[in-house]
Amino acid sequence: MARKFGRNRRFAPSTERALFKNEHLTGRHIDRTDLIDAIRGGEDSYLEFKVRFSNPDKIAAGICALANSGGGTIVFGVTDQLRLEGVTNPETLEQDLLTICREQIVPSVWPRIDKVAFDSGLRLVVVEVDVRRAPHRTLDGRFFVRVGSAKREATADEIAELFRGRTGARGFEDTPLATSDAGDDIDEGSVWGYVRDLGVDSGVREGYKTDALLRDMRLAVSYGDDLVPTVAGVLLFGVSDSVTALVPSSPVTVERRAGPRESSEVVEEIELRGNLASLHDRVLGFVERYGDLWDHRPKRRDASPIAARPFLPRAAVVEALTNALVHRDLSQQLPTRVVLFDDRLTVTNPSPSNGLTRRSLRLGVKEAANPRIKGLFESPAYGIRRFPGGIPMMIKVVQDFTHREPLRLVTSTDGFRVEIPAV
Repeated sequence: MARKFGRNRRFAPSTERALFKNEHLTGRHIDRTDLIDAIRGGEDSYLEFKVRFSNPDKIAAGICALANSGGGTIVFGVTDQLRLEGVTNPETLEQDLLTICREQIVPSVWPRIDKVAFDSGLRLVVVEVDVRRAPHRTLDGRFFVRVGSAKREATADEIAELFRGRTGARGFEDTPLATSDAGDDIDEGSVWGYVRDLGVDSGVREGYKTDALLRDMRLAVSYGDDLVPTVAGVLLFGVSDSVTALVPSSPVTVERRAGPRESSEVVEEIELRGNLASLHDRVLGFVERYGDLWDHRPKRRDASPIAARPFLPRAAVVEALTNALVHRDLSQQLPTRVVLFDDRLTVTNPSPSNGLTRRSLRLGVKEAANPRIKGLFESPAYGIRRFPGGIPMMIKVVQDFTHREPLRLVTSTDGFRVEIPAV
């Protein structure tokens, strides 16, 4: 959390730095003595000095770094040598800082800004940043963290950890993949096929480069001097060999077990890799290798010495798989798991339910963790056969198909499982 200054001490601090960092210091106005004491200690993980407002992009990066690293404070009007020079127009600086926090950082930061005046006429501006809406990124899609008294760009693992540390994973799909290149890692034919099937006029498409197209589709962002694909861009249109390397959470594990229990013998187990369209088709292909998907309940089978294949309702299976691919928590380093038993199919999505109860899900309440992926995946131009209606549709389809067995939903803090009964 942001470190606060105040007049009302609840206990005596052991050092001046402890006084500055102690979260129990309260009060509406900053205590000037506390501020001076903190400045004397120099910069650290929670305190940064700026002599003046100069480069808005650097200011935005610095605020992001503090917000992503536990919060902290920036004091304007102090040199690196800890000399107080003050600021000439605190009111204008305050408005400039608010503009940066609201318009150049995603999601916006809500800082506390105080203007501190001394008897000499010198004035400082103090910006306190908290972590209520972290993780934050700059407009060009870059995440920053603070290490000691310096900020730096976050690594891929650190970005994933930032998202794992918050409730829900909204926004991770827009993370830029700095080591990716649209020319090598994106299947251009699939991208342009999608655009063609949207019905976009060929004259509009003429002269369009793939990276620029991805940018306009919000699937690539500026990263330094380059345009790089985002997590969503690679998942939707990535070359198969590149997807797993760039997004380690993307694979789907499929299993066939010879029995009704988790302890039943494994007949086959495969880890499937590729973009979302490929995963969708290959998972369904695996299920149909060992079971049959039907649009309507089939006739009762005659007795046979050959082990029966599970019969499953196609619409419920396709919708369960779609939900698992589209709504998963991409920051989790666990694969989606699909298991076909003799009596059911289970689809486990390593994604928190975001507070939704089973009753809410049955009533059709939705929480899209990845709205950009959802929008393109569910577009007819993406080429996936859909059975819209969500959980309520799946419940009705299963009831009509089995005549007795219900769809089962299992929710937890670290996963969500759908169990579709077979006949």
